[in-house]
Amino acid sequence: MGSDTGRWRTHTMDSKVRYKIKGTSITVTDTFSDGPSSKEVYTVKSIGN
Repeated sequence: MGSDTGRWRTHTMDSKVRYKIKGTSITVTDTFSDGPSSKEVYTVKSIGN
């Protein structure tokens, strides 16, 4: 959960999480240090009230 305490993701082997907001869509990309990445697209309406 986002409110739990944990370590900072600052190690070189940690993935890099980036987000992009365009219109009503939010794209979250998680890129791993060895190259692969995953991408999820959300609408603003689907994630919050």
